[in-house]
Amino acid sequence: MNLSVTEATPSDAPTVAALTAALLSELDGGNAAVTANSSEPIASDLLKSGRFWSLIAKDPDNVPVGILNLNECAAIYAGGVFGEITELYVHPQARSAGAGRTLIDAAKKFAVERGWKRLEVGAPPEAEWPRTLGFYRACGFLAGAGRRLIDAAKKFAEERGWKRLEVGAPPEAEWPRTLGFYRACGFLAVGPRLKLPKDQFQPH
Repeated sequence: MNLSVTEATPSDAPTVAALTAALLSELDGGNAAVTANSSEPIASDLLKSGRFWSLIAKDPDNVPVGILNLNECAAIYAGGVFGEITELYVHPQARSAGAGRTLIDAAKKFAVERGWKRLEVGAPPEAEWPRTLGFYRACGFLAGAGRRLIDAAKKFAEERGWKRLEVGAPPEAEWPRTLGFYRACGFLAVGPRLKLPKDQFQPH
């Protein structure tokens, strides 16, 4: 399939909202509270902000079949300003046509044009979405040092015969990305702590 990728404008907010809502629905098993209608004004505001961008993949008939949302971040560890892929979705019928990789390639080019030091992606839990993580790795993304340390801790816990692995996590309201990282590594919330069940010890 010959796909094209265009950068969304505020007038594309309905398309951005619909595709992003489809992603969230799939991730939450159809129980996502976010809908296309509720997220359309948010998408419109973000596309006007100058800090958020959407890349839309279209088929030869100019029908949108996928989306990749980006925002700009800054951190000392990253060496300055960098980009983060917050959402990536492709219609099921277009997934075998290379739409996902086409969007990633477009995001890489966009990152170079913006002068970003690096490009990161917020990936879902590997235990539940191994093919998604495999896709990102195939596109050149590497697990950060934090995930490699967690994987080493999982292996250590398994070798010790521990029933579970817990982590004292900070308040989510103040540290949402930290909590998101732990959840992406397979930890489950239990009160003020996060637990990793034994069946999640083995790194994937």
